[in-house]
Amino acid sequence: SYESFVELPLRDETGTVFGHLAICNSKRLADDPKWLKITALFAGRVEAELHRLALEHQRENTIDALEVANAELDEVNQLKSLFLGTAAHDLRNPLSIISAYAKLITSDTIADVDVTAMADRICVATDRMVALIDSYLDVASIESGDLKIEKTSVLLESTIRERLDFLQNLARVKNIELEPSLEQIPMMRLDALRIE
Repeated sequence: SYESFVELPLRDETGTVFGHLAICNSKRLADDPKWLKITALFAGRVEAELHRLALEHQRENTIDALEVANAELDEVNQLKSLFLGTAAHDLRNPLSIISAYAKLITSDTIADVDVTAMADRICVATDRMVALIDSYLDVASIESGDLKIEKTSVLLESTIRERLDFLQNLARVKNIELEPSLEQIPMMRLDALRIE
């Protein structure tokens, strides 16, 4: 048995009405302007609190989105570090061959015949480096995850013997003799460019 009520719209931050606030009373309120002021005060407080709650919800959503973005950036950084580590490892072998043979060539302990063979090996190592760099510069295939590993049947014995020959040349400069003993090594399927 209400005699009267005072009602005011509730508006969001854009001015859109999303509800109403009403004060009901068993007495007549229409003739008393203080009730309209009290209702307006409460309506303002309700609007402010709802706006605060909406901002809090938006802030939480933003924090969640930032956490997801940070996790994705961390994963990208890990992949980048893995890629750089792989690239450095792949390039170190041919660089060490080039460096060592260049030092041997400039030393006085090498015969002219050996210099030609070493120069040939420097050329081979340089070609390997160029091929590796070309594969790393294909950024589109790396980013899409399509970096191709070219597996072929490779006789590792020739690769090992070539490496031993390189080490023997280094050892000879220091008057060290290496006597390698290789068992039969089977063919393997791998990317020959990256294994050397």
